[in-house]
Amino acid sequence: MAAGLPVRILVAAPPKTGNVWLEKLFSLAFGLRWVRDAPVHDYWGARDPGGLRQFIEAGRFPDNGICHQHFWPSYKLDEILRKHDVLLATTLRDPYDQFVSWYFYIQNFADAFAAAADPGVRAIRKPITHPDVLDLLTNEFGRFLDQGIAWLESHRSFLVRYEELHHDPNAVVARAHSHFGLELVMPVQAAVSGSNAEALRREGSDFQRHVRSGRMGTWREHLTGAHVDVFRRSHRSRIERLGYKVW
Repeated sequence: MAAGLPVRILVAAPPKTGNVWLEKLFSLAFGLRWVRDAPVHDYWGARDPGGLRQFIEAGRFPDNGICHQHFWPSYKLDEILRKHDVLLATTLRDPYDQFVSWYFYIQNFADAFAAAADPGVRAIRKPITHPDVLDLLTNEFGRFLDQGIAWLESHRSFLVRYEELHHDPNAVVARAHSHFGLELVMPVQAAVSGSNAEALRREGSDFQRHVRSGRMGTWREHLTGAHVDVFRRSHRSRIERLGYKVW
């Protein structure tokens, strides 16, 4: 993409994989407007991305903007992206950490989950070891992993792993600069510092609930042998296809 042309970036990714972190990092590094609103999307029902078209046509996704939503790859989505010159990025994360993050997100936003009749309501105010939480891990969480696999294997999106954001965020920005052809508007280290977990929590009370720890490997502090057995029994092939270790 030629420098100076307007651009939109959609972070299309599974939940709890670092998509907010990536949005903030890119918004700072490349001078993009961080759109905190999101296109309408029924995650658990139809995968129709029509909400994105309406979102753009209503002027809610401006040029030189970045936002995220949990869309799946599809030809319908491709059509919208091409028509409106939207570029794609996708985040992936170690499934064990992703599940723990989802569990705590449910607790922190219980009212929203209840209002949406989301399957996660079964975990509200229950310990992570509760049978209902284990059942969510067994029967619902696999959809998040399948979505990540779909993006990984589609080769349609600029992929960023949560762990890379921790280990080498400078390299993430450098890859994005090369991939998207976007010019840096501030020093990379300033963008990295301005988008870390502590900085995100300073954005307001919602972010203090949304960004829990910003760390890797916290699943070891929360999951038991019963959880690990479910991962092995129900999600082994998914974890391996995503490129992560089965414990």
